[in-house]
Amino acid sequence: MFKELKQRIENGNSFFLYVVSSSGKKVSLVSQGRNKKEVKKNLKLKIQSKPEKYKNKDAILLYITFREPDNRYTFGDMLVNIISYKIENDLSIKSIDKDWIRYVTFTKEYINDEGWNNEYLHNIALATSNNLLKFNILSMPDYEYVESKLKN
Repeated sequence: MFKELKQRIENGNSFFLYVVSSSGKKVSLVSQGRNKKEVKKNLKLKIQSKPEKYKNKDAILLYITFREPDNRYTFGDMLVNIISYKIENDLSIKSIDKDWIRYVTFTKEYINDEGWNNEYLHNIALATSNNLLKFNILSMPDYEYVESKLKN
């Protein structure tokens, strides 16, 4: 399962942009693509059709990367990286935290046992928008931590 998922993501969309509702309680997938440039281009097309809907909104970009753990302190075979953005009143898109490293990890074992569901991305964006996740340089949360925070 993990091998097939990795191949599918590497050959398809690996960047996903969610817009946060004004209340911060909901997130909606508004753009996806193979890279950040494609996601921003798709978002700009949506903004042009309904500019008022996107003014002064928070957005969360999730993008998936893979790594081979090279030591026992490296956790996660798949990472969902997180970057927060602000869509300004003039509809420009500004990164809020481009220098801050945040991600949620998945192990091969988790994917092989539980499978993959795009709802995982939605849940990560939702937990991020509600400030439910704790990030620090020494450890990043895994997906099971995300699920536990959303249930509380």
